[in-house]
Amino acid sequence: MMSLGIEVKKGRIDRRWQQEDLAEAAGISRKYLSQIENDRVDPRFSIVKMATLTITDQRGWPMPAPVRYTRWEDIPPHLQTRTQLARQGLRPARDQGPVATMRNQLRPAAPYALYDISQAIPKRQATPAQRAALAATRDRAYALRHYGTCSICGDTEVPREDLERFGQCGPCAEAEEAALRTEHRAEAVEWARKVLADPHAVVLDTETTDLDGEVIEIAVLTMAGQTLYESLVQPKGAISAGAAAPCTG
Repeated sequence: MMSLGIEVKKGRIDRRWQQEDLAEAAGISRKYLSQIENDRVDPRFSIVKMATLTITDQRGWPMPAPVRYTRWEDIPPHLQTRTQLARQGLRPARDQGPVATMRNQLRPAAPYALYDISQAIPKRQATPAQRAALAATRDRAYALRHYGTCSICGDTEVPREDLERFGQCGPCAEAEEAALRTEHRAEAVEWARKVLADPHAVVLDTETTDLDGEVIEIAVLTMAGQTLYESLVQPKGAISAGAAAPCTG
């Protein structure tokens, strides 16, 4: 009893087809067909059936060599791909094989199979339950692409942009930032209390030409308010009106 691979190979040789011819007509690569013929792989039934249909018709008679096209404009209107048939609500019949192929530079290793539209049959219409399931699947796929889960609160509808930016959802990021501000403020208050309680601490006081301007006066004072040092500094720029002391005389 011949193996499956040998039967496919015998049918191809009897038809005087090259491996490239059968692989192109069946919509598979020549390397994969070679593995099938040498029983190196266990192909799906649909692939073997397609390969068989491309070299014999339903009565077992050899079919003519496949027609090859390299330009879409050369293909007659009655030959269409599965996608083109689907757009018209059609699909290849159960035992309908491709009658030609379209190979171009964009897909040199995976040619398009072309089917005779006159042999195609209407696609089965999806039931309301199937359409609802399909819509739910699309929604889940969309959610997986655009949303993620917050590792803090477990919210599953967090935009992925927020997760990439903050590593968590917006509310959790805001709460964490508020907690850090509170912690930093408490640390600053504690540091100030320790400094003010130190009798040897001094305060450096400065006056500037503007909010971000040059220093024009320096003073060093004790915690009791005693001035230890005070001096004016000649600025290089002009003193703003807001920084100048108002005249009282």
